[in-house]
Amino acid sequence: MSKNVDNTTIAVISTGDIRQEFDLFMVDRQTRDLSASTLDFYRREFEPFLRYLNSNGIFNIRDIRPSDIRAFFLEQSKKRNPGGIHSHFRVIRAFLLWWEKETEPANWSNPVKKISPPKNKLDPIPGISIEDIQKMLKVCGNNKGGQRDRLILLTLLDTGARASEFCALKAGDLDLQTGAVIIKHGKGDKPRIVYVGKKTLKELTRYLRESGATLDQPLFPNRHGQPLTRNGLV
Repeated sequence: MSKNVDNTTIAVISTGDIRQEFDLFMVDRQTRDLSASTLDFYRREFEPFLRYLNSNGIFNIRDIRPSDIRAFFLEQSKKRNPGGIHSHFRVIRAFLLWWEKETEPANWSNPVKKISPPKNKLDPIPGISIEDIQKMLKVCGNNKGGQRDRLILLTLLDTGARASEFCALKAGDLDLQTGAVIIKHGKGDKPRIVYVGKKTLKELTRYLRESGATLDQPLFPNRHGQPLTRNGLV
């Protein structure tokens, strides 16, 4: 590949090393201001594919064949559901299409273009019954930790926020006048506004007043004052 800058041709050489090129791909994703959870998703879903390729002696992008991608999906289907396979596909496709556009490799056929998207038929996720919600609230207890856990449950129920969205909330994302909560990095990295009810808002107001949290601090920090993680939330 070559680029012309001020009438001077500059050669841009790509080694094709899968690991190195994927790191460059991630730099490109970071410049697009994607959320941390989205960046983690890219790495998490690509890493098994990279390990599979390397274990089969494939280290260069130019050596990846459509059959390699299909074989990887087949192997993963033994331990992941269709949604998981589709996640792998989306990341692999994004990476290989980016590399093709970025490097314009000569005499190379993009293998992902010959792969049909895996079927992603998902069963509806059952909701949580009122009885189960009442049981969870009941076991929270009346001490300070229990009251905090209860407030976390109420906020989750009112907003319907995803785990990663909830963990990223800061005190300043909550409007104590209206009960509006700004989800800054929702699905597809799109912001949206959700609301808590009057009862939850009243308890949140008291909680924030007692905690003394500043606007840029986590709404529900862990014991070290850092944002909750998905594991910490569970």
